[in-house]
Amino acid sequence: MNIMRKPFLLLFAFIVCLSLVGPGVPAVHAGIPAVDQAEVIVGYTAVPYEAEQAVAALGGTVTVQLPIIDSFVARLPESELAALQSDPAVASVFLNQKVEAAGGIPPNTDFPRLIGADQAWEQGITGKGVTVAVLDTGISDQFTAELDRDTGGEKRLKAVYVTSQLAGNGDPHGHGTHVTGIMANSQMSPDGSYAGIAPDAGIVSVRVLGEDGSGSYASVIEGINWVVEHKDEFGIRIMNMSMFAYPYAAYWADPLNRAVMAAWAEGIVVVASAGNTGPDPFRISVPGNNPYVITVGAYTDNFTPDDKTDDRLASFSGAGPTREGFVKPDLIAPGGHIVSTMWKQTSYASEHPEAMFSPYYIKMSGTSMSAAVVSGVVALILQQNPDLTNDQVKFRLLKSADAACVPYTDEGNGKGKGKKDDDEVCSPAEMGYSIWQQGAGAVNAGKAVFGDSTESANLGMDVVSDLTTETHYLGMTSYDPKTDTFFLAGPDGFSWDGGFSWDGGFSWDGGFSWDGGFSWDGAFPGDSGFSWDGGFSWDGGFSWDGGFSWDGGFSWDGGFSWDGGFSWDGGIPWDGGFSWDGAADWEHGVIPVDNPALIAGVNFYVPEE
Repeated sequence: MNIMRKPFLLLFAFIVCLSLVGPGVPAVHAGIPAVDQAEVIVGYTAVPYEAEQAVAALGGTVTVQLPIIDSFVARLPESELAALQSDPAVASVFLNQKVEAAGGIPPNTDFPRLIGADQAWEQGITGKGVTVAVLDTGISDQFTAELDRDTGGEKRLKAVYVTSQLAGNGDPHGHGTHVTGIMANSQMSPDGSYAGIAPDAGIVSVRVLGEDGSGSYASVIEGINWVVEHKDEFGIRIMNMSMFAYPYAAYWADPLNRAVMAAWAEGIVVVASAGNTGPDPFRISVPGNNPYVITVGAYTDNFTPDDKTDDRLASFSGAGPTREGFVKPDLIAPGGHIVSTMWKQTSYASEHPEAMFSPYYIKMSGTSMSAAVVSGVVALILQQNPDLTNDQVKFRLLKSADAACVPYTDEGNGKGKGKKDDDEVCSPAEMGYSIWQQGAGAVNAGKAVFGDSTESANLGMDVVSDLTTETHYLGMTSYDPKTDTFFLAGPDGFSWDGGFSWDGGFSWDGGFSWDGGFSWDGAFPGDSGFSWDGGFSWDGGFSWDGGFSWDGGFSWDGGFSWDGGFSWDGGIPWDGGFSWDGAADWEHGVIPVDNPALIAGVNFYVPEE
């Protein structure tokens, strides 16, 4: 089962977390757009030459090389796509569709203090020596002091790269400048704190999206390819991807996700938005649905930064599980009414003048903002702990996060419910939101930077094998149609009925415990049984002290099986309660684009929260 050796065609509409989604793309027949010329991402089976010859023989031209995923971009007559797909030198054919910027709506500069970044600053931890690559709409030239220079006035904008499908430097849209400011603005706010999380971090701007906040898969993949090739030259440790697309293929078949996995395999910490299409289940978008990366959802301080008891999950924040069963998001961060940099003459600022605070600052909401917050925290972590791997950074963030717990209510007669103040951890029954909504909880910069954990996330998974062999992975989420809930197997495990919010306030100091070095973002491998003898503990949840084995394969009754092979019989991998009408070949990326439910749009506005 080598999915990269089978021809497939996939329509992608890619939306960057700029809080935008909108009018649908017109439906077309047989998965092929009704245009004279089609631009496609062509994967090759061995070497590019034979596939390039096939394109030329069909009257097409190769325009961009994408070696990070053994592919190139080509233009050819629409009528020749079927012939190209059948050529033995061609492994895959994907339509190169639109990508959008994903941002949102701010004056609060309280978010650094809200997550405890000031605790790191007080110890001289400001992201110095750590470089973040920002894949977005670019950086405006108007922010020399804020973004081009660090707190000491030294130049720290190390490089600017613009993909071949775009023209010109700067940031004509505004989203990339806003995101970069959240991560690394070196200027002081009126309250005496830095306006960015990691004010001395190095910056590499990779412009992959255009003036309207949109781009293509090919443009983003080209940007990732450039980052991987230049990571050592510029010291790139982090790649921020505040963007999202609707998942129309398994994570291992999606070209963008494959490029992201290749970056993770190179040791880069990839931080991605959960997406702005919550709050229902299965709303994690590409590349946030990638099991390896750090996926960030959003919460809001409810306009009371000094009172955490009324904080809540943002209604737009994408919720899991992913369609492969992984728990996502991994954690949440401030994403409501975030104030950051944006030049007034950019297209987004022109469309939303009511959100501007000055010619240089605007407030936005979205998981784009949340991802930028966490990328800044990762820069702080890596300055303090430069030897941590990306898997160790991910684990550190999850372990140090603060879960939203329901505070204890005394019901009398020695009875009550909720988390007591002296309880060290938050049990599943005491959680205000499920793990598929809040992940491990709210990011805590102080605990993450100065923690001592060196355990790794993504246990049981091998990203290199995932990329190069037929080994792929499933998450640990199950679904019970009788109770209409998601759950992780085990007594007293985590569960969720798909509802959105708790009506009361929360305490954010509960947390979970992974003393055994295991987190829920492990997986079942797809080509062998799953065994585990190390025991498992969640102090407030459940335990399997006797070890756990699953040697006979893994199955869900809704048309999904995994036992040395893979089949997905036209439906979602859940045994009831959810359906995926008209889904075709999920494993290989073929989708029915004439189904309006599977067509993404643009210009969805995320409300201020």
